[in-house]
Amino acid sequence: MSVTELTVLTVRQPWASLLLSGEDWCENRRWQTDHRGPLWIHSSTTVDFAACERLQIDPAPLVTGAILGVLDLVTVLPLADLRVQQAALATRWNLNVNAGARFVQGPYCWIVAQPRRLAHPIRARGALYLWRQRVAPNALSGWTTAPPLLPPSAATATLVTSSVSLPGSPPAAVAGAAIPDALLPSRERAAPAPGETPRRGSPAPR
Repeated sequence: MSVTELTVLTVRQPWASLLLSGEDWCENRRWQTDHRGPLWIHSSTTVDFAACERLQIDPAPLVTGAILGVLDLVTVLPLADLRVQQAALATRWNLNVNAGARFVQGPYCWIVAQPRRLAHPIRARGALYLWRQRVAPNALSGWTTAPPLLPPSAATATLVTSSVSLPGSPPAAVAGAAIPDALLPSRERAAPAPGETPRRGSPAPR
């Protein structure tokens, strides 16, 4: 029996679903990757309830512990570079800057496009780093349209900005200093895997 191997990233809800609805097009990480192309999104079993409340998202229907769909990882940029390239990227990949820009924090911005959601999520345990999952081809045969999660009032940010700074330093994205976890969106993050490029000075993974 033939199988298909997926490259997967685990992300907490509601961020996983926001990526697949196209409302969030920037996955913030502390490390870079050479991977480009299809990236499957797995939802952690942990839900960021504080984020759900802040964004007015009902957590009840959010699926956890499953591979939800796939998108294309088109580039990885430091935050400072994204400020310069945002308009060109938005035009090329049809990114919703009105909603998505508010989620950009870096220090490394994984820009994603063309989200496709599975009609039947694939149950999986998940893992740190980029990980692999082998599935039967027929598991990937059905697709659905991911409905928007954000209320219209949430679509307010239009520019990538950052007020995050460390004591005695310029803004972290410019100075190259590590941004503490407490100041980053509370998605499920991973330390660099073998073959990935760690960010110098990044704190140890949790």
